[in-house]
Amino acid sequence: MAVAAAEFKEFWLQAQSITLYPDNPLYQYLYHYCWRLHEVTCRKRFVISRVMPNAELLSQASADYQAAFTQAYECYQQWNQQLIRQMGEVKGFDRCALVRDFIRGTMINVSEEVVDAHDVQLYYQYCYALTQLLGQSDKRVPNRDCISHWLQLMAPTPVHVDQRMRFALEHLMTV
Repeated sequence: MAVAAAEFKEFWLQAQSITLYPDNPLYQYLYHYCWRLHEVTCRKRFVISRVMPNAELLSQASADYQAAFTQAYECYQQWNQQLIRQMGEVKGFDRCALVRDFIRGTMINVSEEVVDAHDVQLYYQYCYALTQLLGQSDKRVPNRDCISHWLQLMAPTPVHVDQRMRFALEHLMTV
């Protein structure tokens, strides 16, 4: 449960730290989910949404871990809902659920396949699909040059890896 709480907290913190496109919630959303896809394809990060949220696992955790996970997960879900509202909700479907399920499935699929983590076309197609599911088909999808730039920004550095490890250790020590 500590790992799940730390993962969702990191997702939320990364989403909060996006400074690119302050006036374009669609691009902020796409950038964040491209980052998550990159984490899975490039760094072989475990897809925590494969097992969480899970009421049975949550019920087996201590009250502190339950609270930590619930808080991290709810913050992250609120960020998702807020950005979708800022994009302009489209009636007729639950866009949050539709997109959440698509993202979960995509993350699981790419974690099980041999995928080129730097394939701009992969991210372009992912952005296109997300844009459609979000009901934003009237908006321009980031072009391949933009996505290539994003991938450069996501390149791992030793400092980044150290920060992730420190974050995980600090979280485990405080819960």
